[in-house]
Amino acid sequence: MALSLVSRLTSWSGFKKLAYFIFLMAAIVTIFEYVDIYPGGEEITEQTIKVTSYDQKGGITANQVNIGVKQQRHFDDNHKSRMSYMLNDFKDNKIELHYQNGDKEALIFASEIKSFLESESWEVYGPNATQWFGDPHTGVMVVPPKNGIIIINVYAQQ
Repeated sequence: MALSLVSRLTSWSGFKKLAYFIFLMAAIVTIFEYVDIYPGGEEITEQTIKVTSYDQKGGITANQVNIGVKQQRHFDDNHKSRMSYMLNDFKDNKIELHYQNGDKEALIFASEIKSFLESESWEVYGPNATQWFGDPHTGVMVVPPKNGIIIINVYAQQ
């Protein structure tokens, strides 16, 4: 059988020999990888870097790009104490709560804010879907009271 293989190889053209050599090397590398044998004795490690890209217009920016993957914000104890402190002097006012139209994450965050404010005995209208124009808005903005109404805008995530 070995003799048959040698005689077959000598009759092949240079291109066939090269193709066979490349195929053979790929098979060996695959076997080494399968059994975790690495040339030089060093293990090759892969590193995956999580990159979140919002409104990417094109091009490759990293090893692996997760476009539009947002982590849901939560209205935690730190937020609650800051909001209570900010609103403490305005207890006689009502609150209008707005969120960025079409932004499900902002709606969920605004709903958590509403639940907290209602638990603190505030009268809250909303959350209302609102569309802001111009430069992108991010975060949360508390507008001081005007005509007895405090406006809280929940924008897109930063």
